[in-house]
Amino acid sequence: MAQNIPSDSQWYDGWNNYVASYREDGKILMQAMAEGEKLEFQLFPVKDEDYDYILLEGPDKTAELPYPEELTVKYFHEDGKEVLCLYEYGELTGVMVKTILPSRVNSALNLNTRLNGTYRVDPYGNTIVISDGVGTFDGRKVYFKMETFNDLATGVLKVDSGSPVEGSWEFVPTVAGFHVYPGTFDSYPTFQRTGEPFTLIESDPAKGRFDFASRIILDNACLRRYKKSTLRLMRGEILARHGYVFDSEDLQAYFAKQPWYKPVASNEGIELSFIERLNVDLIKNAESDPDHDQFVSEE
Repeated sequence: MAQNIPSDSQWYDGWNNYVASYREDGKILMQAMAEGEKLEFQLFPVKDEDYDYILLEGPDKTAELPYPEELTVKYFHEDGKEVLCLYEYGELTGVMVKTILPSRVNSALNLNTRLNGTYRVDPYGNTIVISDGVGTFDGRKVYFKMETFNDLATGVLKVDSGSPVEGSWEFVPTVAGFHVYPGTFDSYPTFQRTGEPFTLIESDPAKGRFDFASRIILDNACLRRYKKSTLRLMRGEILARHGYVFDSEDLQAYFAKQPWYKPVASNEGIELSFIERLNVDLIKNAESDPDHDQFVSEE
């Protein structure tokens, strides 16, 4: 399967773009730079029906190994995506997506997709619509600029001058939408909150809170923004969009309140897309981590 990873191709894992190159011994060297530090590992091609590579330490012993050794890796090309899936003891633990975009653009696009929606602004009652960096606030156009640090989207959006909501705002996810904090950057630069937040409540009844989980691959950097209890709802929404009938009473009650939810007679005929299958497995892996909530930014 080595031909599926061309030399000089880039693979994004949610934090960094890794560049592939071939060694004389047939291994594929994957390298990235993060905050001035070299990251490196190798993929050793194997002939196995269950996987295509074994992940090994790179030749540069001064470089950081970003993943555990001996993970198995499988290449997929489905739904228009080329993906390397990383498995530990048969469980999906991470993904790398082939890309031609810089990592900061990939990170910003991921956050943009998760932000898109129609929201009610509490406690003011206004409506704000966000769509790929452009929004409307009570009918007036608003332009957002994603702030990044070390090529990662920080969750801070700068709103253009002259807007009714001019300034820098930190968007922190909640189970219902976002808390949005005003603030400024200090000299480091670190975002400093300067006031109490207002709340954005998802208000499009036909959309659902986590519709993006059926459209984009959710890497681990993204999943770390959400509590495990929220991830359970996110995973459930992927299934609910196909009419899945839940055994858990709380999930069945939650989705029964969603106007878009149409339960089917039997779960046996449900077929998830490639992206949805990946996301269900990635979310399950995050939910199984007992320490997951220690790193979460969700409020």
